[in-house]
Amino acid sequence: MTERWLELTVRVAPPEVDDVCAVLHRWASARVAVELLPNVHAGGPACMVRAYLPDGIDAPATRDEVVRALWHLGASGSPSLRAPEERWLEPSDYLDAWKAFYQPLPIGERFLIVPTWLPAPQTERTVIRMDPGMAFGTGLHATTRDVVHALEAHVRPGDRVIDVGTGSGILAMVAARLGAAEVRAVDTDPDAVRTARANAAANGLGPTVRTDLGEARPVVGWCADVLVANIVAAVHVAHAQAYAALVCAGGTAILGGILRSREQEVVASMQGAGFAVRAVEDDGEWACVTGRRVALDGEWPVVWAPARTGLQRDG
Repeated sequence: MTERWLELTVRVAPPEVDDVCAVLHRWASARVAVELLPNVHAGGPACMVRAYLPDGIDAPATRDEVVRALWHLGASGSPSLRAPEERWLEPSDYLDAWKAFYQPLPIGERFLIVPTWLPAPQTERTVIRMDPGMAFGTGLHATTRDVVHALEAHVRPGDRVIDVGTGSGILAMVAARLGAAEVRAVDTDPDAVRTARANAAANGLGPTVRTDLGEARPVVGWCADVLVANIVAAVHVAHAQAYAALVCAGGTAILGGILRSREQEVVASMQGAGFAVRAVEDDGEWACVTGRRVALDGEWPVVWAPARTGLQRDG
């Protein structure tokens, strides 16, 4: 793990978040965090977007590329894009910042997220132990909570699930606890993969949740009953066709991390990729979109048998 991290912070209006995150993801991968600030001034709500870049021989050049890209976005956007705040963090600083506000958190109808450094309280909810490590995705963000509700509605015992951009692995573990027989968790960030694997193991889910480094690619003879991706709208729009290639006919895609201003773009891209949009849920600023992949001509909807002894066909 890297010894230091450069934190870059910009304050932007909510409609700008997706474009900023899409730019930052090119260099920071999963290490991009969004905080929605309260509406405390006449200008309306704002978001703080933070990206974390590892120290190393390429760090100065990478930092310059990111700042240059943000400067171009700032030509027609928030002024802070032209002058992001910068500070270096030691690993302990990053982890301590999480621990300062990360407490047991009810999420969805069934789950309680408990950090590994705190004792688990008495509860009827299913406890998931979490250590975010150097990855994002703790359940604190509203988009994660929306997606967990959707997983509770769509994951059935025996399903095969793929979690694209797994981060800390929280959504993959929720799917496993809901009865998924097999969960593929995929991320392009090595730190996220290490963290997700450790979290799955700590919860006794290592045999069910397989975490891989790299892009989510189709596998011959395998498709997902449920795909979940809690990223940003721009990524969903760009990868809608790829999502369709990963999902079984009749399967469901759950897409989160979508600002309301970009909702219709995501819906249109899903429809263009062969998904019938089932529901759009929002909590004000953010939306979660679910869609069912329509079978192509001559293609049978597939339901995977819970015992994984083969597959059954509907109809």
